[in-house]
Amino acid sequence: GTIGAVTRRFFATLASLVLLAGCEPKAATATPDPSPTSPETAAADTESDTRAPHAEPSMSRDLGALLDEILARSKVPGLAAAIIDAQGVRAIGASGYRRVDEAAPLEVGDRFHLGSDTKAMTALLVARLVEAGSLTWDLSMADAFPQQAATMHPALRDLTLTQLLQHRGGVATAFTDFAPKLSQRLAGLDVAQRRRLVASEALSAEPRFTPGSRFEYTNFGYVIVGAAIEQATGNSWEAEIEARVFEPLGMASCGFGPTATGDARDQPWAHADQGGWFMPVEVDNPPFLGPAGTVHCTLEDWGRFARVFFTDTKFVSADSLARLTAGVPTADGHGGGYALGWVVPDDEVFGVPALAHDGSNTVNYATIVVMPSLRAAVLVAVNAGGEQAQNAALATALELVRRAREG
Repeated sequence: GTIGAVTRRFFATLASLVLLAGCEPKAATATPDPSPTSPETAAADTESDTRAPHAEPSMSRDLGALLDEILARSKVPGLAAAIIDAQGVRAIGASGYRRVDEAAPLEVGDRFHLGSDTKAMTALLVARLVEAGSLTWDLSMADAFPQQAATMHPALRDLTLTQLLQHRGGVATAFTDFAPKLSQRLAGLDVAQRRRLVASEALSAEPRFTPGSRFEYTNFGYVIVGAAIEQATGNSWEAEIEARVFEPLGMASCGFGPTATGDARDQPWAHADQGGWFMPVEVDNPPFLGPAGTVHCTLEDWGRFARVFFTDTKFVSADSLARLTAGVPTADGHGGGYALGWVVPDDEVFGVPALAHDGSNTVNYATIVVMPSLRAAVLVAVNAGGEQAQNAALATALELVRRAREG
């Protein structure tokens, strides 16, 4: 069937959630410090059938022609996309360039910055840790950080991991919500220490609303979740997600931060929208925001993650999968609700149940739509940020969802 106005409105809302909560990225080559928000930031114990190998896509499965057309209209530097099914890559393609000012073409095997699409990965990590006995879904902040319980705001001591993952915690949405001079206090700390300090500051401040009472998208809730993971495991969020998610799923390309800086030319560069033209830049979200949005990987590896949510992959239990994907109605116009790292649209949006999310650090853009009942997912990545990148990702995703539905 065709994709209509309801779907387009949904994607516009989805994009606004991510962009309005984005943090202004900082230069990757400098010591990253937090900035005000911008209008737009263990050994594996099981294996999964999402690691199934597959052949390189044939020309009949190439999406290059479609992406060439969309790229020509949008003028973005580069655009890549894939349709994933239970066996692997059903169709894939790339168009444009790694850098807008150089001739190296974007390739389907390149790594792309996922921005806030990282959140669903962090939620999956929590599920793995719950099943390992390191965390509980209803873990309170007072129990997660017992040494800080006395200095927490009383209304936030009973705040749970699940509420944070659902963006229903009432915690800070911008650095203006924090006490003055937090940037200076973060100077000289390593990434995990910064994450812990930001979490501590967020939990000591007066909440914006009673936890659990409503939805408000914020990166800082996921920073707190990351700090709780580190407190419980003694390892960094980065080490835990690599060991418990990326490695067992065979996502060898995954990393954190920019895909290319300095003299690197073997991966896509980020590009800032300069109002009609694009400039290569070396910026990203501050690394302490990792749990909320710093992962990069190839489309194929991102597809390995997406397939966890198709059917019974046994990567996590049925109970965990149900928790991860059950949307809590937002009651404020944002589709069917927000689950744990996923937007859950009303079924009428795609005609089938779906999970979706957008991600952007303001200089990259990525979109994912998973349709579990079809055992299919659509992945789109643009190596630029801004409205043109958003429009290119939207147009691509809409067409690929249509193709996935038609088989």
